[in-house]
Amino acid sequence: MSGNQPMRRLAHSLVRLRARPPPNCAVAPHHFALDASHTLPPAPPPGTLRCRTLYLSVDPFLRCRFNAHTGVAYTLPYAVGGPLSSAGLGVVLAVGDGLHAAFRAGDLVVDPFDGWEWAAECDLPAARLSRVPLPLLALLPPTALLGAAGQTGLTAWCGLDAAPTLREGEVVVVSGAAGGVGSLVGQLARRRGARVVGIAGSEEKAEWLVRRLGFDRGVSYRSESFARDLDEAVEAAAGEGARGGGKEGKREAGGEAEEEGARRVALYWDNVGGRVSEHVLRRVRDGGTVVLCGQVAMYDSDEPYPPPLPPPLQRLLDERRIARERYLVLDHRDRFAQGLSELFGLVAGEELVAEETRWRGIEAAPAAFCAMMAGGNRGKALVECAAPPWTMRLAERVRRALPPSLKSFVASRLVPSLDGKA
Repeated sequence: MSGNQPMRRLAHSLVRLRARPPPNCAVAPHHFALDASHTLPPAPPPGTLRCRTLYLSVDPFLRCRFNAHTGVAYTLPYAVGGPLSSAGLGVVLAVGDGLHAAFRAGDLVVDPFDGWEWAAECDLPAARLSRVPLPLLALLPPTALLGAAGQTGLTAWCGLDAAPTLREGEVVVVSGAAGGVGSLVGQLARRRGARVVGIAGSEEKAEWLVRRLGFDRGVSYRSESFARDLDEAVEAAAGEGARGGGKEGKREAGGEAEEEGARRVALYWDNVGGRVSEHVLRRVRDGGTVVLCGQVAMYDSDEPYPPPLPPPLQRLLDERRIARERYLVLDHRDRFAQGLSELFGLVAGEELVAEETRWRGIEAAPAAFCAMMAGGNRGKALVECAAPPWTMRLAERVRRALPPSLKSFVASRLVPSLDGKA
C-alpha cells in the first residue's frame, strides 16, 4: 500500500518545523517547511556519517515533539525552524574522522528511534546509528527494521511479554488495530492463544484485520452501532474461546447476570483513548489488564498524558482491580535482544504480516505525518525517499529465492545491536 506521490531526487531537501500548532489543534501541512536550498559541508564532521536517506518512519508518538514541551522525558521538542527527525534507514555516503574502522561508504545504517533528520542527505552522529549486517538483508526486508522487526515490533512484543500471562482462549481487545503497533499486537496475541478483537477506523479496515491478519473479529469505531458491534464481537470471541461450551462465554439476559456476562476482556491494548477506550474499559473483567500504549485521540489536546479517566470510570477500575499503567517500550531494554530474535524469525519466516503504507519523496513527509495521525495508513507508515542501492536490490532477489523456514532459522540468530538507541 502506498501514497500516490511520484518520487524524485531532491539532493539537499530538508523538512523543517515552520511553526508549532496552536493548543488543541492538529498538526497541519502549513506547520512544515521544505528547504530545497539546504546545503552540507564538504565533508562530514568528526564522529558523524553522511547518509542518503532511504526510508523515514512516521509514528504517532512524534506528535508531542511539535509542542514546546513534550511532556515526556525520553524525547525533546522540535525547534522552530529546525529539522524534524524520526527513525530512519539509509546508506552511508562518507565517513567522518574517527569512524573509518567501524563504518565505510555503502553501509546500510539505521536509527531505530527518533534521530534521523527528515532530509534527503544529512550528517548524523554515528553513536546513534547501527550498521545493518549485509546477510540480514537476504533474510528480511530492510524496512522491517523500522517496523515489525524494529522499534514498532518491540513495542508490541515487550508490551505483551510484560503483561500478565494470558490463558488459552481469553479475549484481547486492541484499539488502533490497523496501525503499525496494533496490527502486530493482535497477531502476536493470537499466536499466544488469545482470541483477538480489533477496533479500527473503517469497515474496510475491520474486515482486513480478520481476513488478512487473522484477528477473530474486527469492528469500526465510526459505525453508528459501534457499542453494540463491539459487545457482539467480544461475546462471540469469548464464546469461541471458552473451553467445553456450556454457559461460559454466553451472555444471559437481564440485571447483574448481563453485566457480568459482558465483562469478558482479559487484556485491553489501548492505542487511542477517548470514547472508544471508555467503552472498552467497562468490558474488562475483574483483575484484567490495560496496556496504556498511546492515546491518539488526545494527542492534539492539552490533556496531560496519560489523561485521567472520568471519576466514575476510575472508581469502576479500582473496584474491579483493573491494572492501567502507562507503558513505554524503552523501559524494557533488557528484553530487546530476545524480542528481536523472535521478531526477526517471524518476519523472515513470513509468519507475521508486516503491512506498510508508503509515501514517496522527502517532500511527502509532512503529508504522510498528517495522514497517519488521521488514520490514513494500514500497518507501518513510511516515507520512501530514494531508490535502494544495488546491494539491497540483490539481497531482495536472494531473499525471494530462499525458503521461509531457512530464513526464519538464520534470522532469529542474527540479532544485531538494533536496540532502540536514544
